[in-house]
Amino acid sequence: MAKTKDIQRRDIHMKKTIIVDVDSTLANSTETIFEIYKEEKGIKNKIYHRNYLWNFKGLIEEDYIERALELFGEEKFFDRLQLYPNAYRVMEKLSKKYHVKICSVHRKETTHRKIAWLRKQLPFITEKDIIIIPYEDGFDKSKVEGNIIIDDKFSCIKGDRELKILFGDYAYNKYENLTKEEKIEYTISNNILRAENWLVIESMLL
Repeated sequence: MAKTKDIQRRDIHMKKTIIVDVDSTLANSTETIFEIYKEEKGIKNKIYHRNYLWNFKGLIEEDYIERALELFGEEKFFDRLQLYPNAYRVMEKLSKKYHVKICSVHRKETTHRKIAWLRKQLPFITEKDIIIIPYEDGFDKSKVEGNIIIDDKFSCIKGDRELKILFGDYAYNKYENLTKEEKIEYTISNNILRAENWLVIESMLL
């Protein structure tokens, strides 16, 4: 048994490490919030789209934004939340070739719900490889060790990485909506790629 554990540890150190985000990267978080928003507001004729800013502007009414942020920690959110198409299959394949870490920003008081959801959805990812950054501490993931990062938010892919994959075709991560500093970084970087979905991730990394 001791030998087996030593081999497993050595294999992890030999593999490259991938850091994967959760909300709007692994899972359809904003779509889930949008559907709850429609129910709570009694709206029937609105259709989900990705042409919105990171704080939901352009998708939901501004007076609902604070409520939308609260929903990220509620049970009814996690009861409905689903992985994006092909995410499970690709993540399982990635976990055999790479050391996969999940890194997400979340409020401290409901972190247990996010971890429980992830353990249920991706049972092959161990709890020690689930890293939750407190929402109150901001969105800096640069201190999380890893060779590759997959995230929908540009500010989250900062740091010294071999490869940075900006996930999804959301308005908030398009070049024209980045800050001036982010546009410069995006322009001069030669290690940032875009992936619209998990089939593209599969073609890039497997």
